[in-house]
Amino acid sequence: MQLCVYNIAHHKIVGSSNNSDDAIRGSGRPGMPEEHARGEGSKDLANITRPFSRASKPMSILPLLLVGTLLSIGHTTHAAPTSSPPAAQIAMDEHALLSFRALLTGDPHRVLISWTAGNGSTAANTTSGVCSWRGVGCHSRRHPGYVTSLELWSSNLTGTISPFLSNLTFLRTLNLSHNSFSGSIPWELGFLPHLLYLDLRHDSFQGMIPGSLARASKLRILQLEYNSLVGTIPANLSNLQELEVLDVGSNQLSGGIPPSLGSLSKLTYLGLYLNNLSGGVPASLGNLSSLVDLFADTNKLSGQIPDSLGRLTKLKSLDLAYNQLSGTIPASLFNISSVSTFELSGNNALSGVLPFDIGVTLPNLRNLILNDCQLSGRIPRSIGNASLLRYIQLDDNELEGTVPLEVGNLRDLEVLTLGNNQLADEWGSDWELMASLSNCSKLFSLSLDSNNFQGVLPPSIVNLSNTMQKLHLAHNKFHGSISSDIWKLSNLAILSLRGNFLSGSIPPRTGDLYKLGALDLSQNNISGEIPPTLGNLTGLSMLYLFQNNLQGSIPTSLGNLQNIASLVLSFNQLNGTIPIEVISLSSLTSYLGLSYNFLSGPIPSEVGKLTNLVLLDLSVNKLTGEYGMDGNVSSQGDAYSYGVLLLELFTGKRPTDGSFQGGQTLQSYVAACYPDKIMEIVDPTLLPLDNGCLSKGSISCDDIDAEKLQECTVPIFRVGLQCSQESSRARMHIKDTIRELEAVKDVLLNY
Repeated sequence: MQLCVYNIAHHKIVGSSNNSDDAIRGSGRPGMPEEHARGEGSKDLANITRPFSRASKPMSILPLLLVGTLLSIGHTTHAAPTSSPPAAQIAMDEHALLSFRALLTGDPHRVLISWTAGNGSTAANTTSGVCSWRGVGCHSRRHPGYVTSLELWSSNLTGTISPFLSNLTFLRTLNLSHNSFSGSIPWELGFLPHLLYLDLRHDSFQGMIPGSLARASKLRILQLEYNSLVGTIPANLSNLQELEVLDVGSNQLSGGIPPSLGSLSKLTYLGLYLNNLSGGVPASLGNLSSLVDLFADTNKLSGQIPDSLGRLTKLKSLDLAYNQLSGTIPASLFNISSVSTFELSGNNALSGVLPFDIGVTLPNLRNLILNDCQLSGRIPRSIGNASLLRYIQLDDNELEGTVPLEVGNLRDLEVLTLGNNQLADEWGSDWELMASLSNCSKLFSLSLDSNNFQGVLPPSIVNLSNTMQKLHLAHNKFHGSISSDIWKLSNLAILSLRGNFLSGSIPPRTGDLYKLGALDLSQNNISGEIPPTLGNLTGLSMLYLFQNNLQGSIPTSLGNLQNIASLVLSFNQLNGTIPIEVISLSSLTSYLGLSYNFLSGPIPSEVGKLTNLVLLDLSVNKLTGEYGMDGNVSSQGDAYSYGVLLLELFTGKRPTDGSFQGGQTLQSYVAACYPDKIMEIVDPTLLPLDNGCLSKGSISCDDIDAEKLQECTVPIFRVGLQCSQESSRARMHIKDTIRELEAVKDVLLNY
């Protein structure tokens, strides 16, 4: 008895081979994912776990001429049951396998060391020979000794695939996944009449998907995901009427989704994600009566979501996120009671409302992910009835009203993100919602930023689950002070309270949040001194305290922040000197901002050692000397500040803009679009909506075409980038700056 386990999208398919003629390793029906959340899950199908057999007796290869002759008779040798394989078939199988090995360019783990040529004609009365080679299986009782499986997954093999594998007439399973095979997929594989399972995922295959695969009419599982395949999805794959799993995700496929795929009545899993597919979602997909998982996210699909998808009564995962879909979200989708994952994020031309009874009609819902779908209306109270919910992500919509307290009934809730909506609420001493969420013992990410919540910063925040890792409450109207018990949220990795009306001081025990990686208290009215205990947060990579009323000196203990990449204390009332311990931090690679304070004394010479720092701003203080990134005193400090100012003016973004993540800066943001896409980042307030041109004085917008506008805008951004170079020696001289900008002015006035 042989046992094999597959795992599709985290879930297992268990199949066992027995003594019947139709037995195949791992040919069981795919199980379906229990969950799928963007960024948290994976669509990868796991490996077959059967151990490879080891070699015992080698066999020799017959002359190629003989093998060529045998090709014409090989198909006649298996018409009736036999007790031992004919020598001709053994020779043909051996030749096919050795041809496969011959095209390998790398086998660092010597997986195929057992593959040596033997004497095929002498093994007619045995089941050894190639059947004992590692990765080769002969599992048919009716045709013993015939190769029925080739499984070499995760063997670190490189090379191309030999077309001679098509001579393995009885092959049912071909698994070469998780290697580094390249080249094209041989079209000859479509001529394997018994092939049931073809797994070539996670390799480096190029070229097109061979349409000839449609001839392998018994194929049940076809996995080609995570390669570099191009071209279109062959429409004739609809001929594979036994197909249960079709996954071509994460390639470079283009064209439309063939409507003919809607005829695959046994299909349970359809993976089209991470490609360049365009056109509409075919209404015929609603005919896939067995479909359990549909993943078509991250493409260029457009048009409306067909109402027919509501007929997929077995569907558990629906993911059409990050496309260009438009129109109203069909109400029928909210009636598929089997749905576990519902994800349409990133389709900002969609619209719709959450049905009032969503918690009743979707009782199996685990992941509701509808970010940036232009949803309006309120969050229904019935959502608290969907007791299996783990992820609720509704950011970047137009939702209004209050957040229903019933979300506190969701004991398995892990993520609740409602940022950038029009939600509102007001309270006095504490916020009922926050108290309600304290019942969610598994909650680790809460984002309520950029809404209209007004009231004292809820004391009950500290009663949230100790699993809490990400807390985003920025850009609301919270007032009052930060609780001195904030340290109780001991697993916090991100705390963002930016852009509120908080006052009081920073609690010293904030320094007990040892797992913090990012702390953002900027743009508030926080006063007092920076607690030296913040120096205990050695895992911090970002500390933003700018635009507050902080006083006193910069603690030298901040020099302990050995992982800090961005430290911004600008726009406060800090005084004293710049601690050498702070400005010597070699981890500072993104942004050091100390501008608009009352710092005094000389600029430490150690500033010249910050050779990897992208943005340094010490302007508007009482410091003496200039600073440069090359270790020498610079006379180009003014040019640097002016360059940053130009970039700010024409992009509408500040260096501390919250949209800059992962080490991105204002300069890198501009440089990524310079020069061809520079108009895409110009502040839209400078471009009138009617004709898309700058309006300058008496110059008529009608007189300035898009080409002329870009001709004038590109030099401005060039000046900004050159003036804000890291090294003072690389910066444009202020005289050259003036000359460049005068030239732009002349072009406009003389046009």
